[in-house]
Amino acid sequence: PIRMFGATDLAVSATGTLVYVTGGVRPNRELVWVARDGTPERVDPAWQGEFESPALSPDGTRLAVLFGSSGSGGQATSLDIWIKELDRGPNLKLPSEAVGSLYPTWTADGRLVTFASLVSTPLDLWTQPADGTGPAVLQLHDRDGQPIFEALWSPDGKWLIYQVAADIRAIRPNVDSVPVALATTRFPERSLTLSPDGRWLAYSSTESGRSEIYVVPFPGGAAAAKSLVSTSGGTELLWSRLGGELFYRDGAENLVAVAVRTTPKFSRGETTVLFPTKGYLSSRSRSGRAYAVSPDGQRFLMIRPLGASAPEQLIVVENWFEELKRARTPR
Repeated sequence: PIRMFGATDLAVSATGTLVYVTGGVRPNRELVWVARDGTPERVDPAWQGEFESPALSPDGTRLAVLFGSSGSGGQATSLDIWIKELDRGPNLKLPSEAVGSLYPTWTADGRLVTFASLVSTPLDLWTQPADGTGPAVLQLHDRDGQPIFEALWSPDGKWLIYQVAADIRAIRPNVDSVPVALATTRFPERSLTLSPDGRWLAYSSTESGRSEIYVVPFPGGAAAAKSLVSTSGGTELLWSRLGGELFYRDGAENLVAVAVRTTPKFSRGETTVLFPTKGYLSSRSRSGRAYAVSPDGQRFLMIRPLGASAPEQLIVVENWFEELKRARTPR
């Protein structure tokens, strides 16, 4: 099967030459708590599969994560949002009519999960009870018809901040008819995170030529002021729930923590390298992030591949049109 938002890995020329790729099957993955010194501890050894986009509930007791179990050939048969009671509690698959879901995030009260989903085109934002007691309801459709990717709620639950195309916007549901533009350059802005006091928005952008971390006032946006946080590349950022640190992956694939102050204005302090992340899943080239941080900022829930991927092979089939005709001719 062809995976949602993936690639077919084949091409056919006008003269009938078929080229396709075999192998490259993803290994199973597991969830791991990693301490600030890099020490790992498995979350639930019994639960393995294709995990992506973990998001912890505000109190840190539950996990929303994309999960796919492997079918024949080792590819994930589906990717759905699951809710996990941490650490070794039960798992609940959220019922959904969506073809594919992306980037789950929690509402401020921890009761609901909002995610991008393809019930109809394009990607819209949907919200659903985290206990699975109700269906997903349409949260936001972009007024320009653009697909919406990652999103997050402000701590007071009034604002919904989201990425559409390569820009960042915010809207107050049931209040605003037009969203506020927070970052709208010709460069992609991704990986949104808001300070716990709701006053500052951090995101990654490639406007300098490589991905770096920036902080702007919220909801004032980049037009008001902008501060550079990273110094050697930065992606996949998260604000500490305690407010005094920003976490991100640097250009050397280390997880780092930078001390920050949010009052009376934003300022950054010392940057500390915590541990290397090359052995864990990354979403450097996409939106969102492939890890979550505990409410006390002392542990990081990360995704660790198990085993190695099967090697990829390039297969060339000449005169494929003739082969197809022979296969379809009745005997």
